Amino acid sequence: MKTIRQMLLFARAMQDGYLRLLKLLCPDVQPTCADPRENRILELTHIFKLVYNLTLEAHRNTAGEGIWAQDQHFEAKLKACVPWMVSALATILPSNFRYPDATRAGICERLSRRFSEIQDGDRLQAYIPGSGDRDAFRKIFERENQSLKNVVAEFQDHQWHCERLDRQAAVEEIERETRLWFLNNLAQDANVPDVIRAASTNRLAAIAKGTALEGVWFRDALEATRQKGDKARVDKLLSETKELDPSDRWLPVWLHQKARHHINLNEWNQAKTCLKEAIELTRIQSFGPTRGLLSLDLLGLELTKSAYNQRNHGGLVRDVIMFGVVDVPPTDKWVVVTAETHFWEELYQPYAGTTRRKRARNQRSQRR
Repeated sequence: MKTIRQMLLFARAMQDGYLRLLKLLCPDVQPTCADPRENRILELTHIFKLVYNLTLEAHRNTAGEGIWAQDQHFEAKLKACVPWMVSALATILPSNFRYPDATRAGICERLSRRFSEIQDGDRLQAYIPGSGDRDAFRKIFERENQSLKNVVAEFQDHQWHCERLDRQAAVEEIERETRLWFLNNLAQDANVPDVIRAASTNRLAAIAKGTALEGVWFRDALEATRQKGDKARVDKLLSETKELDPSDRWLPVWLHQKARHHINLNEWNQAKTCLKEAIELTRIQSFGPTRGLLSLDLLGLELTKSAYNQRNHGGLVRDVIMFGVVDVPPTDKWVVVTAETHFWEELYQPYAGTTRRKRARNQRSQRR
């Protein structure tokens, strides 16, 4: 009876998870819908089934040969079964485990590219067609193949601009450019000539309005202006950025920059309020290190008033670690020292005319 109860509880948990996920991803679809084109949870189930079965097959076929042979077998079979999904399954490919930073950056770039293209009302992309649906399979394969070609073409064009000698011709080309991601990479690459970077920035600002990259442009401009100590310009940019529909995806970014602005004005209570609100918003929608960076700022700010306390600050330390802000497996004390150093030596840069606060002695003792 104990085993039966456990199986029923497990089945109930799976059912509850299915219903919640369906409500989140496909709110207008009935739980009994068996069409994978409408009920996208079925597609997730098929993907899980494929990965699960290939894992078991790799274990059986490489018994006694070690984990390395098992990983090779699994990855080879996965690429043979669904070659168009290799990039989508990057997080579970064993060959990527040797380069975790590069893999993480690649996943971030892929998601950012996709997010920048999404329009209101777009459906979730399909990766596995319905049974026998050859037309759907062709569309999926062509879409992924074209996406790969676009990335390669952008990389080649980017390298070409790094080596361009005819700067005027390059500027004229950029003034006609429409690829937002390409322009964003050009504008941020220090290896690109300054005149081309400037032209890319201007073109990006002109065509990015209303897209995801508009927020990226404002964020970078705010951070650069704040570090230069231009208080009036930061105020102006914050006011302009507020118009980027702050009720949606850019509110955490806006609050983060506003908090850093408050910190430089010695308005630390207001900064703390902004950071806490931004962290709560990232629990709803966030990817990448944003929540970790927010937690690092807030932890450093909290430690200006009190020593580290596991109950009050433990969650912030975990966020700093889990969201990729630090690269080595640290201890809590190591993160605390990092947060203090970050706050006093990097983050806190009071504007001209603002009195610089001094670090308390008890904080210096924590570092020892």
